Amino acid sequence: MRVGSYELLSKLGEGGMGVVHLARHEETGERVALKVLRTHVVGDEETRARLEREVRSLRQVRSPWIAEIVDADPYAGLPYVATRYVPGPTLHDRIKDNGPVVGEDRFWLARCLADGVAACHDAGVLHRDVKPSNVVMEGRTPVLIDFGLARVADDPKITLTGWLVGTPGYLAPEILEGTPASPASDVHSWAATTAYALLGRPPFGTGPSMAVLDRVRRGQHDLDGVDGPMREVLAAALATDPADRPGLEELREWLMEPEVPWSGGDAAAVTKVLPLTMPLAAAPVDAELKPTLVDPDAAGDAVTEVEEVPPTAVTVADAPAEPVVVRRFDPQTPPPAPQPEPGWSPPSKHANLKRWPGPMHFLILVALAAILAGVVAAYPFLGVALLCLGVWLLRAVSLAADHLTKRREARGRKWYDGPWALVRSPWDLARAVPGTAALTVLTGVIAAAVGVGSLVLGMPLAGVLYAAAMTFMCAAWLASQRVRDTVGPITRAASSPSQRWVVAVVGLAIIAAAVAWYVLQVGVSWTPLDEARSSRLPDVLRDILRRAR
Repeated sequence: MRVGSYELLSKLGEGGMGVVHLARHEETGERVALKVLRTHVVGDEETRARLEREVRSLRQVRSPWIAEIVDADPYAGLPYVATRYVPGPTLHDRIKDNGPVVGEDRFWLARCLADGVAACHDAGVLHRDVKPSNVVMEGRTPVLIDFGLARVADDPKITLTGWLVGTPGYLAPEILEGTPASPASDVHSWAATTAYALLGRPPFGTGPSMAVLDRVRRGQHDLDGVDGPMREVLAAALATDPADRPGLEELREWLMEPEVPWSGGDAAAVTKVLPLTMPLAAAPVDAELKPTLVDPDAAGDAVTEVEEVPPTAVTVADAPAEPVVVRRFDPQTPPPAPQPEPGWSPPSKHANLKRWPGPMHFLILVALAAILAGVVAAYPFLGVALLCLGVWLLRAVSLAADHLTKRREARGRKWYDGPWALVRSPWDLARAVPGTAALTVLTGVIAAAVGVGSLVLGMPLAGVLYAAAMTFMCAAWLASQRVRDTVGPITRAASSPSQRWVVAVVGLAIIAAAVAWYVLQVGVSWTPLDEARSSRLPDVLRDILRRAR
């Protein structure tokens, strides 16, 4: 199925506002998370224009820690919003499967989340739904997702029964009172999400939504298990009064040096922690909390649980109010993404395996090829068998890597990816046979032609075999993308840092020289043929060549 210029690949999630798919652009091949909005949400022109204005504002959010919007069309038959696709599990699933975050990763996760929320605020946007299921883990790096529907969700024509406020346990208490969200509201949600990652359980417990919301209003959080200054920081950020919470800049500054004691005030005086009215163990830790609608006239007294109501993703502060004259969303050139601060590495990116080798990589490849060509010159039959086996294995590894990449794009990283790849390896080896046969025949013909030409020029037999082997490997490299995809990362890993590259080049050159010296001293061995037949083989080759001429 296609939506606009995108081909839908697989379903990632679903909510009351729309369905999210992994999609691929038909021209560029770019993969995105495409949210297809339900028609009852954006069914009229006014709502679509409202969504377009919001998307224009959200387009300004650019950060490595944010899955930013890359495309949108509110006026399409199936209106959609496309954001950068981040492969990986959500923070909720990661904690559920692997347990709490420990060690230095605690501060890294908290810092990245704070930087992502700060990037929203810098663009005049309030996220208002920071929670574990809206954080995708790209390796050890969290990325905030799910933007673009807050103003539409607040449309009174849609939410006739009340206000759509988000997910219990990660909402700021002032929102439950009917107060508009503010940057301090996102600080509260940041603290609740970080506490979940560090504790392995929601800080306001589990159970019925009304009970969880009541604990949020009263500030009854449980941070037992978080040690050191981080506990004081989270307690301060979970204060019931927004004025008592620290700002994001203060939090980010402390997270740069988390070993320094927190100086943001007495957390005990900021938030009074009362005994929980319902024990945290009353429900399983991984129980799913449902979104909730709150009546604006009685937000403090009654909460009604409604099924299939989506959480609010984003709200926009001071969105442009000028009329929109274009019909299709035409994004302006986005500002450059802010550079991460020194000391904090950017999120992990998939290596581009299709790059051609640079000078440093090229020398390593030449040295490896010289070693293999020397083996072929010394033992032709065994060397050719080794080259064919190597091409087969390289193509099989490339096929397995492609399958693993597509699997992770569709389902995220799983702990059993490695064992599954091992179980699948016989099938990948079988799939690589036809392509390997065609490649070896093609490159073998080219190598044989070079060998015959070298023999005509009167080169010694060892030189002829050496030239033919080098030609075979060069042709295999140029003809097969899968060979390059597998060998390329190895050479790049051996080239960085520069000290490692020097050691690799010198070591491989010594081995290549030793193999060449061995061939010159011992000569060509046609093993596994017996000695009598192997001694006559060069003369037979020359006779065949003489007759062909």
